[in-house]
Amino acid sequence: MPLNFSSLFPVVRPKVKVQEYVSVHGSSFDPWDEGELVRKNVSYYECDSDTAWIVTSISLPEGATITAAIVYGNVVRGSTRWDLKRTNLTSAIATDIASSFVNCGDNTIHQSNADVDNRKSTYMFVVSSLSLNDQIYGATIAYTIWR
Repeated sequence: MPLNFSSLFPVVRPKVKVQEYVSVHGSSFDPWDEGELVRKNVSYYECDSDTAWIVTSISLPEGATITAAIVYGNVVRGSTRWDLKRTNLTSAIATDIASSFVNCGDNTIHQSNADVDNRKSTYMFVVSSLSLNDQIYGATIAYTIWR
């Protein structure tokens, strides 16, 4: 019987940094204020009031580094803003990771908040100043991680 050296000397493959993405559907957003009127369907979130704010939580892999983000939609004003935020679990203080306007990405990430730490923080998108009939289709976050 031949010797099996692979069990004695396992092959160690070096880790590589890879670019990956996580997306959230537009219907996963909820109103910031319960009194705001919204419509959700299988394709998007639609605003039934003026100056509404919406929010959705994001699940990111531990140890990832956020590199870019974007929110997609059909908005009346070009000034409908989105923010990707990190919230500290012990203090509830939210800090910006990225921000821009709907359909405009941000790859100028605040590096001090770019590393995902799920033990201490949660992550969310906030879209502010939506107008009547504005639609949010979804959002994407790009990140790197060692695999």
